Amino acid sequence: MKRFGKKQEHHLQNKKYNMKIILIFLVALTPFYSLKAQYGIGDNGKYIYFVNKDSTTVQSTNGKWKLVLPQANSQSFVNSGKQFIYVSEGKLHLLDLETKKNKVFIDMESCIQINYPYFACRSKSTPTDLRVINLSSGKQVLLKNITNYKLSSSGLKLLITQKEGVAIRLLWMPVGTESPQEVWVGAAKALQDVKISPEGNGVAFLTNNLDSSAAITYWSAITGKAKILVRDGDVSLANDLKIYTTKQGFRLSSKTDQQLIGFNRTGDKLLFYQEEQIAPISKTDRDETQIWSYLDPKVYPYQEWDAKFKRTYATAIDVRSGAIVRLEQENSILQGHRFPGMAFSEFEKMDKHVIIYQFNADIFTTEGMRDGGRGKALLSEAYSYSEFNWNKSTQFAVWLVSLHDGNRKELVKEQQIFERRGPQKYILSPYEKFLGYYDFNNDNYILLEISTGEKRNVTEGINAKWMNTSSRLLGKQAPFVVGWLPQERGIVIADSQRDEWLIDFAKKRQPICFRNKYRVYKWLMDSPLSGPFVDLKRKCFNLIRVNDFTNNGIFSYNEGRYEILVPPGSVYDYSEIMKAERAEKYVVTRSSMNEPKEILLTNDFKNFKVLVPKDTSLYKSAIKKEIITWKTFKGKKAQGFLYKPLNFDSSKKYPVVINYYEESVGNRQFQQMNEFYSSYLERGYLVFYPEIRFSLGEMGTSAYDFVVSGAEMIAKMPFVNEKKMGIFGGSFGGYHTNFLITHTNLFAAAVSEAGPSNLISDYGSINEFHRLPSAGHETGQFSSGVTPWDRSDLYIKNSPIFYVDRVSTPLLLRHSIDENVSVQQSIEFFIALRRLGKKVWFLTDRQIQHGGPIYMNKTKTDLVAQFFDHYLKNAPAPRWMLEGVPARLRGIESRTELDTTGKTPGKGLVMENRKSLSEEHEKILSKRTRVTNEGRIEDVKVDVIENQTIIKNKK
Repeated sequence: MKRFGKKQEHHLQNKKYNMKIILIFLVALTPFYSLKAQYGIGDNGKYIYFVNKDSTTVQSTNGKWKLVLPQANSQSFVNSGKQFIYVSEGKLHLLDLETKKNKVFIDMESCIQINYPYFACRSKSTPTDLRVINLSSGKQVLLKNITNYKLSSSGLKLLITQKEGVAIRLLWMPVGTESPQEVWVGAAKALQDVKISPEGNGVAFLTNNLDSSAAITYWSAITGKAKILVRDGDVSLANDLKIYTTKQGFRLSSKTDQQLIGFNRTGDKLLFYQEEQIAPISKTDRDETQIWSYLDPKVYPYQEWDAKFKRTYATAIDVRSGAIVRLEQENSILQGHRFPGMAFSEFEKMDKHVIIYQFNADIFTTEGMRDGGRGKALLSEAYSYSEFNWNKSTQFAVWLVSLHDGNRKELVKEQQIFERRGPQKYILSPYEKFLGYYDFNNDNYILLEISTGEKRNVTEGINAKWMNTSSRLLGKQAPFVVGWLPQERGIVIADSQRDEWLIDFAKKRQPICFRNKYRVYKWLMDSPLSGPFVDLKRKCFNLIRVNDFTNNGIFSYNEGRYEILVPPGSVYDYSEIMKAERAEKYVVTRSSMNEPKEILLTNDFKNFKVLVPKDTSLYKSAIKKEIITWKTFKGKKAQGFLYKPLNFDSSKKYPVVINYYEESVGNRQFQQMNEFYSSYLERGYLVFYPEIRFSLGEMGTSAYDFVVSGAEMIAKMPFVNEKKMGIFGGSFGGYHTNFLITHTNLFAAAVSEAGPSNLISDYGSINEFHRLPSAGHETGQFSSGVTPWDRSDLYIKNSPIFYVDRVSTPLLLRHSIDENVSVQQSIEFFIALRRLGKKVWFLTDRQIQHGGPIYMNKTKTDLVAQFFDHYLKNAPAPRWMLEGVPARLRGIESRTELDTTGKTPGKGLVMENRKSLSEEHEKILSKRTRVTNEGRIEDVKVDVIENQTIIKNKK
């Protein structure tokens, strides 16, 4: 087998280190204290620090020394845990933990370690000053007027941006040198983007001159020379694309998030995007007749929307030769494409090749609505992911494209999307010898040897399911490859239950399942990895997380064996395991529902030493909660949390707000008051959060089974006011609210935020963001696994709109322009309730978000609080509930002031004792179509006496 050279092995083995450097890229201009951890342990395991509200404490793990540092920021251990660095009151402190001596550097605002003993520090008095300090010698290099800086992944090279009047200078400075080297100088507006290669061998930057011509330049740190790699108008751009919209040619992308993306793993290839130059649709085009065809890969509104925007195509260029390789072509897209940053995260791992999806037709679309329709055109997920379960245009082939010469090799054909977020991930092995993927047709994983085309069914004969294929959870699977054995001689993979399997390609041993009866939710990959390879001999400890209301446990892994050290479900919840880098010492936090966190030291997770005891002062602000267990109407065991006010008095009667979403994981940790809880608990409410577990085709009735049975159970508690219970849900929870109030009158008030009400109309809609909800109804969150014409009864049964006449609960609807759930769904529900004279209010605006209107945040009074307070606490009604707020007064009068006369919202607009329009209408009204709870439609004969419908008999 051909192996990597030393340089390539270095990249693979130092993956963990490189990820730390990427973080430094992101925070170069951010004060370090804003990202401070709550605690940490030094590499040698001798000291820890932890952050309190107003101070940081450093102490030895043997308990013999302790130091409290008030107002300390930017704290971290350095020099293998022998020193502690922090910033306090504009001074940088270096505390030697062996001698306990403190070295002070003045006029510092924030510091970031670049490569010990070197630190990059911002000046407090002059924030544009950058000091590169050698903490060992105290020597400093001062750089003035610095606006930004980046660090190579090797930690040895700095790229600095310096302002010089109206110009910008790019400076290159190896760490440890005193004078930087100039890379480029030019107008500040001309510099669009800058990237530094992983090893620091060069810099690429995108410039856009006053004449709007853009260019990518590469500066070599080895030769000290710069050269233009590509510019607008080059013949090499798009010379092999055959797209009917490209008559005007291509230019470098003007999209801020699709410009100069970055380097590959070895730093010799650069990823960038080129952009079409397409004129906007003319007025004549818009006025002409639209022709919608059943053969269109995507429906017409998407085509028209996309025609407004310029598409971009991922392209690679060799920084040495300047050779351009087209990665994306017509109907193809780079793996990881959904957001440009994700595309780069895939590209930066690659050395020789990238993976491309080639779709059967043009199914891509832009997202121009995210910025209010101003035209930010992201080539995001394929439009037809919404139709992945039936539209053959969404099928695709997987191609391997060489970064060297652009050679394209088709690896697998007729692949299907099985999850609405996009194609499953196809894995290239570390040496790029194998392509790994899931074969949906036989529920197995395949490794394809790229050089020979040979396919290996690596999971054949193993008694396990690799993907959850239930309709509602279709496509939900664990990551395919957890890790590779050295030299790619085998893999560790995860099945649909998240058990892990060791598979040896030489078949010298049978597949080994690292099975755990609790289903380990923190996988093997978290600890015993060296680069992409699994070190099976390395012992590790990690958390067990189970998908119910059980506390975390702890397990150990050692040479293929799991050992349960702390079973889940005990009194205490363990979290945040942190290991000393060069010592077998671990710190972990422990808490319970009634006890705050304490920090423990251990080396075996069987014996613990308390390093930082629980802060008993936190009891004053603790949330009081208890786990409630009950049986649902269908006999299922259910659990939920009941939260109580701080001054809870069991002799009083409390109103209740019930909140829910879907299948939920409980939180048995100690919790302090936060914004969500304070908004209800501090106003004297109980908050109940029940779990919901769904059955296919029973979205609404499953919610009814769990929520209503739970509500009836807590209603029997002596401190609960059973007549003052309200419900509040958003998104999927908003749907639950809509359904619940059409099937029970148990609740005194309800709030529904951005929830569907009519699954049939929603199925056939195109929402404000040009998204199709149909797939979500067949295979997503609302899944029944069928279409409306397959089982119309299931769609009717689960659609609140068909039971709207049964509503007696006052309802507050909240919905804005929404990319997930069309606002029309709330409008339908409002119109129907208003037509029936029901008490309903609808809060909306023209802002874009998935949830309630931003207008809520502009008023001094929370409208939801006023609504609940009136119906659940008998508080006076606000004027907006009594009188509304006419459009002519919107923004002028909020009408949030409370009425003092004792008024309450009255009857609706429906006329009483309304006579039939004609005899023909009377005949129609003598029968009534009703929908039963089972979703059946039936006709009943009725008599209408004094506006009351009296059912006589069924037809």
